[in-house]
Amino acid sequence: MIRSVSICLLLCLASLGFGQTTLRYSLEKGDEFIIRQEARQQIVQEMPQGPHVVTNTMESVMKFTVTGMQQDHYQITVTFKELNIALSSNLQGSLLEVNAGNPAEDDQDSKVFHSLLESPIKILMSRNGNVLEVSGGDALTQKMVDASGLEDEYSRMLMQASLERDFGSQALANSFKQLTYFYPDHEVKVGDHWSNQYQGKLSARNDWTLEELQPSKATILGKARIKIKIDQPDSPIELEGLQHTRLVTLRESGFVRSMNVESNSKGYSSPMALGEVAVPTSIKSTITYTLIQD
Repeated sequence: MIRSVSICLLLCLASLGFGQTTLRYSLEKGDEFIIRQEARQQIVQEMPQGPHVVTNTMESVMKFTVTGMQQDHYQITVTFKELNIALSSNLQGSLLEVNAGNPAEDDQDSKVFHSLLESPIKILMSRNGNVLEVSGGDALTQKMVDASGLEDEYSRMLMQASLERDFGSQALANSFKQLTYFYPDHEVKVGDHWSNQYQGKLSARNDWTLEELQPSKATILGKARIKIKIDQPDSPIELEGLQHTRLVTLRESGFVRSMNVESNSKGYSSPMALGEVAVPTSIKSTITYTLIQD
């Protein structure tokens, strides 16, 4: 009887052991991954004269190339291959139309974003996906300012400050984390939970769950409380809300195969034209990432 109980217990423990796995990136120098990003964001400001709705859409293609390896870190070069942006308002019509890959001669905005294409951005990433460092963002924003053709130093300074909020090294680090930073620091099995967080214009505390594990892929769900703080001079914004993520990763490399991120947040903005008035504001966004080549 004791022998049979011992064998049963041993089998149970063995089963538990095989059920656990280490989720992380396992990359090799020279690996390349091409990701398509599609984003739609709707900003609603409840102005005194009626709602002001701004819709922002963006499509981009990014190439990630592993250029170096250390024991616990990867050196990765990221380049934008395509970028299209559209910004419109229910009150003002089209505000911005960018086709960075094919800028017209008189299209200053597209020329500015065209300079972003093929410009290398270098990141240092840990095996759990945390982006530890980004270099190249500051040089990138300088290149974009130069492409604008502006000569007045004050105008150039204002433009660079604006671009750094989205394309400076720190801003890019926080942006890439949404795509890469979701693995735990310990072994997990299906149904297990873990957390991580990051700060920036978008700050998030993520609670992750391993939903499914197959030989070739892993499915992970995420819920997060988010804070959005945008310190733009003409209309600073502070919001809080929830974010839901569903992602599928490749077991062999750990890289994302697909990811869907949906968020809703509410708070206030302070348009300069209204002085000190706090305007109720909400942002709803959907972002998808799809691996199109690896």
